[in-house]
Parts: sequence; structure tokens; C-alpha cells
Amino acid sequence: MLEARFPRIPGDMGNAGTWPFPVLYKVVSGASPQRVVRERAAGLLDAFTADRVAPSARDAGQQLTALVHPGFVSETGVSAMEHIARYVSGIEIRLSKLREKPERDRELMTRVNRLEERYAEVLARPEAASARWLLQELRVSLFAQQLGTVGSVSEHRVVAELSRVSAPT
Repeated sequence: MLEARFPRIPGDMGNAGTWPFPVLYKVVSGASPQRVVRERAAGLLDAFTADRVAPSARDAGQQLTALVHPGFVSETGVSAMEHIARYVSGIEIRLSKLREKPERDRELMTRVNRLEERYAEVLARPEAASARWLLQELRVSLFAQQLGTVGSVSEHRVVAELSRVSAPT
């Protein structure tokens, strides 16, 4: 809601009495009528949309931290290292499209997160590395298709790989 000091008459969306149900308002600091109308809300979009995109932005940040952190070069290994830049580009593309369809992003994120929870159960096994990189490829295929993937990837393939890794030997 705008940060304004004019009266909100019945029928105005900013008057809680307008609605037949309880209403929670969030006033965006600095969103004056002048700034929104005449200055086209310069610099305010983040404050208005933050709640809608925050879970996806947090997920992208966690993905980036899992990929690039102190010691990631030796942890990643030579064979996967060449793909890190593509995965990071995928994060960038995802975030650039986030405001267009945040609900779609959340739906895809939820699907990936379920698979990552299964991956967390087998993380300690040496053979789990293949599932880690397959999950990254899946993220590229879902959020940044234009980058392409290494090989064919799908949720079904990730599930199959996680089942293989978690099978008793």
C-alpha cells in the first residue's frame, strides 16, 4: 500500500471496512503517490514484490552457495568444474525471469526441492556425486532451458539415479 496520509473512504481498497473479511496491509516505505504516479515507482518494485519472490530468491542463493564457496574448486573436481559457469548463468537467468511468473518458479522450485531432500539422505555416499550434478542439470532444464543440458535429464531420471545410489550394496 502507498505511504500516504489522505483519508481512506469506504470503498477505497485502503479502507479495511471496504472488505467483508479481515485485511492485512503492508505499507511500502517511500511509496508516496508522487513517487508512484509521477516517478513511475522508481526503485520501489522490490518492496512491492519481495514477498512473492523471496522464497525463489532464497533458493537461488542457496544453490549458488552450494556451487561456489571456499574450497569448491577442489570439491567439485575437474570433470564437473567446466559446468559451474553454466549453472551460475542458469541462476542468473532464473532470477531475471522471476518477476514474470513467480508462481511458476515456486512450483518448479518445490519439485526440485523434493528431489534435493532425497539427495540429502544419500549425500555422504561417494557415488552420490552423480545425483548432485544431475540435479544441477535438472535446474538448468527447468529454469534456463536456453543454456541446454549435458545429456538428457528429467525428474524421472533424477529419481532413478537417487534410487540407484540409495540401493543397498
